[in-house]
Amino acid sequence: MRVMVVHPGANFSTSDVYDGLIVGLRAQGVNLIEGRLDTILDWYASLIQGGVEQGVLVADTFLLDGRLNRSALASAHITRAAVMHRPDWMIVVSGHNYNAYDAQALRRAGIRVALICTESPYWMDVEPHMASFYDVVFTNERTAVASFRHERAHYLPHAYNPAVHSPELPPAQASDVFFCGSLFDERRALFDAVDWTGIGFLKRGYHLDTGIPDLLPNMEVARHYRGTKIALNHHRTTTMHGSGGHITRAESMGPRAYEIAACGAFQLMDDSRQEARDVFGNSLATYRAGDADDLARQMRYYLAHDAERIELAAQQHDRVQGHSWVERAAQILEVLM
Repeated sequence: MRVMVVHPGANFSTSDVYDGLIVGLRAQGVNLIEGRLDTILDWYASLIQGGVEQGVLVADTFLLDGRLNRSALASAHITRAAVMHRPDWMIVVSGHNYNAYDAQALRRAGIRVALICTESPYWMDVEPHMASFYDVVFTNERTAVASFRHERAHYLPHAYNPAVHSPELPPAQASDVFFCGSLFDERRALFDAVDWTGIGFLKRGYHLDTGIPDLLPNMEVARHYRGTKIALNHHRTTTMHGSGGHITRAESMGPRAYEIAACGAFQLMDDSRQEARDVFGNSLATYRAGDADDLARQMRYYLAHDAERIELAAQQHDRVQGHSWVERAAQILEVLM
């Protein structure tokens, strides 16, 4: 099978999904074409910043408020490449920076297109509409499938990248507790309420209050997992873009759950996700979601019980075998065949 995979454009966690999918599809022997939307967006941005748009004649489709629209231009660039290469399928990761009308045009040209949604159920005011332009849609949240109202909507859990997440990685700096992720309001409120006395807490990510990114490459995050005693996993509840009345209670885990366990690190997770109990069983270590006192109590307990913590980490690692992007790629191909 010949497949073109389109990068999400942004270099956040959605980029890690793209990287993992590329690894997984290659392992499945797929003939791959990479659509690096991120590189093309950056190229058009540099042209616009350099003043190249002055005097350039383009169709209104490529203008936004009288200026060149780099997203529309980059989408058209990807679409032309798809028409030229004629893949059996084009898979778009995230889709927020790729024009859905271009996906519709490709379908009319006889090229099948699939969308991997990575932000369900938090962007349900956006994702189902985008998905309507595609032949097949995959969502990361199992309770959201019906909300897409798409006859070919499928649940695709998050996963870890076997080229990145491994117990063999050399650890980064040592820490008692490590967290990496966007500091949504509920996360910030929880962390601020915890009594951290005697606990070394290292947090990295995107600080939404300041808008200042404190981002790490996925490999560096994995090395921090290897260097910490407790990798904290607090699932989000903030929608950011509103729910459009279609928000569903999240049951599925984010990528962090699989990535931490695949690194062989000990994971302490909030108790809000049913899927966590399904995957990890008795190896799951939790605290009551939103309860700062219980979080502090559980951290102190596991920091004081090394043998139990190390044994649970080994069990968690075993439980995520079969949940890498290699297996997820096989699931995707089974649907697309």
